[in-house]
Amino acid sequence: MSGLFMQIFASGIIGLLLFARIWAGLGAGILTVVSPLYLSEIAPTKSRGMVVTVYMVFLLSFLMFFINFGANKGLLSGRMQYRLVQAIPLIPVGLALVGSFFLSDTPRWLASKDALWKPQLRSSAFGNRLKMMKPSLQSALTSRTGSSPN
Repeated sequence: MSGLFMQIFASGIIGLLLFARIWAGLGAGILTVVSPLYLSEIAPTKSRGMVVTVYMVFLLSFLMFFINFGANKGLLSGRMQYRLVQAIPLIPVGLALVGSFFLSDTPRWLASKDALWKPQLRSSAFGNRLKMMKPSLQSALTSRTGSSPN
């Protein structure tokens, strides 16, 4: 996010623009790895692949195709076109940043901390989701943590 802001306001400073491009690329790389990883951990087993695939297709088609298509059709070439193409991805990135504060912990992280079956989790919304998981996933988590859900 900060890399995109630096690119938008670099105003011809080549060194800052190059640094901002690298910084934004690192951020985009992290976002395209961490988000599907989180989705794969919280998605039900049968739809896990579909959920991650739909996320990636939406992300890439929105960012790569529609923004560039709209900029080429609706704007004249120049600084404003470049800045707008760089600024529009700030919308989904900003939504992802705000939404990340409301996400719950994943079962794998809780299992790594031996906190999966604690009583306070059983009564939470996460505990309700855990009860709805398939028995195969529950047995896999139980074998991994060595503790029982009872």
